[in-house]
Amino acid sequence: MAKRLYSCLLIVMLALGACSQNSNPSSGETAEEVVADSTFVGDMRHIGFGDNDQSLFALYGSTIHRWVPSTGDHRQFEVAAASTLAVSSASPMLFVGTNEGEIVALDAESGAEVQRWTAHRPELATDSGNIGVTALAISADGQRLASGGIDGKVALWTSSGDSVTSWATEGEVTALALSPDGTQVGAGDGQGKLTIFDLTNDDQQSVEIGKHIYGMAWSGDGSRLAATGSDVSGGTLHVWESEGWSALSSADSEAWLYGVAFDPNDANRLAVASRNGSVFLFDATTGRSLETVPGSDRAVYAVAFNRGGNSVAFAGQGGSDGAGGVVYLTNLESGELRTFGFEGLE
Repeated sequence: MAKRLYSCLLIVMLALGACSQNSNPSSGETAEEVVADSTFVGDMRHIGFGDNDQSLFALYGSTIHRWVPSTGDHRQFEVAAASTLAVSSASPMLFVGTNEGEIVALDAESGAEVQRWTAHRPELATDSGNIGVTALAISADGQRLASGGIDGKVALWTSSGDSVTSWATEGEVTALALSPDGTQVGAGDGQGKLTIFDLTNDDQQSVEIGKHIYGMAWSGDGSRLAATGSDVSGGTLHVWESEGWSALSSADSEAWLYGVAFDPNDANRLAVASRNGSVFLFDATTGRSLETVPGSDRAVYAVAFNRGGNSVAFAGQGGSDGAGGVVYLTNLESGELRTFGFEGLE
């Protein structure tokens, strides 16, 4: 049964700056530990906490970086043609989507390849380029994985690569969110259409937000879904209640908005990555801006809360001069800001 979600209740205008976009990084070699490099060239678009918050992961080109915040320890692994990354703090594995349409499961500690399977068809590439897997999302317990592709397919998998189900969408999948219990998948596309697939009753809900969807996130209790969209006119954030799929709040921005994440312990608080180099904390109920978390002078694409909800990590646009490509980690209680680079703690 199709339902359409209604327009937002509140609009908050943010005074944000602007800076240029960058393209997706290039591919690499098979999974193995490699020698560290101290120079950033390119973007970091996917980050997450793993190992019960003991590790912080980021995808940079075809390289997965792993830091231990408590020690600054750093390792990195190569996955050929990597395009996206999914991390769960509860899972001992990382999942990497590739431009060739495969999903690769890696041991989160060693980077050793555990399994790989074909998920999407990159031969159906459009103007976006030859990218097979365009989005990944993982359940809170790490047992289920959702994938989206340039072929317009959304698929649900077990962590061991067994197919659960799949759906066809109307266009390339640009963002995904998987409910904490793994029973609902939210998928967004470049035309601004968001579709929610419900496995419990084989239902679909859809809404148009009118902008290219860049980020999606489910709250830790499964009660809310958030999405960000951007186009030439700026960015937008929307939040819906999963019970009845009514619109809860929204916020508009003069600058583009990218990644979004809920505090795992508070469905009222979410973080949004912006093109002006900051992360914004919002009240999901009202759409009101709560706090600005500064860090970079370049665009921020990815943001993640730790399980405790007291720290937020974010990363984004890099440059050939080595600036802007670091991962930032902010303690929201103390205000302490740390940065992590290819050599560990900066």
